Formats: sequence, structure tokens, C-alpha cells
Amino acid sequence: MCQCSIAALWPVCPWLGATPDGLVYDPEELSYGVLEVKCPHSLKDSEPEEAKKRKFSLVFGENGEPQLDRDHEYYAQVLGQMALTGCLWGDFVMCSEKWIGIERIWFDRNEWEDMRKKLDAFFFEQMLPHLARR
Repeated sequence: MCQCSIAALWPVCPWLGATPDGLVYDPEELSYGVLEVKCPHSLKDSEPEEAKKRKFSLVFGENGEPQLDRDHEYYAQVLGQMALTGCLWGDFVMCSEKWIGIERIWFDRNEWEDMRKKLDAFFFEQMLPHLARR
């Protein structure tokens, strides 16, 4: 089951928000997770091998399965979506017209805390002063 078009604000930090593509229910986990889908036009007609060559936001495991590169901004996006919605997992979907890759990503509290510190610093040290000058 998928619920689409949601927006999440975190009451603890109302300056942070997220808009996952949807929430997905997994009956085996008995929980909801976020859904993030990327179908880049640059990979529209590509085969999986072409995506491997371009590396886009993916790395490929030993078994050839596509995985989201943990250093890519999409990983930070999914991590933030999980944190702000309270979900413990997220499904990242990358596709073209010829293939689809789905990876389940589990929430990592330590990585989130590191990312949150950077987001807070950006908001209070850069964004808020900029807005106050307007």
C-alpha cells in the first residue's frame, strides 16, 4: 500500500521539512517507510550497464544490484525524510524505461545527528541572517 503526496515538518526543528514521494506499508515489517523515486531523463532509454558506466547516484554491489551511493545527496534526502516522518526505513527507487532498481535503506541515527548539526548550522548561520537582512 502506498500513500502519496505527503509533507513532513519536524516539531522539534520546524525549520526542517521533507516531501517524500510517498509512504509505503510493508506487512512483513508491520510499518511504514518513505518512498523516493528517481527516473532521470538522462537515463531514460538506458540499460543497467549504461547506468553503471555513468555512475549517476548508484554504486553496484558484488551481485550487480544497484545501491544508492551513500555519499550522494539523494542518500541525505532519504535519511532526512526518514528522520522527519519517524520512519525507520525507506525504499529508494531508480528506474529507466528498461530497468528498475529498489533498495531498502535503514535509518541511521548517528548519520542523521551529524547531518542535522550541519543543517542547523546552515539555517542559523547562513539562511536566517540572510532572511533578516531582507
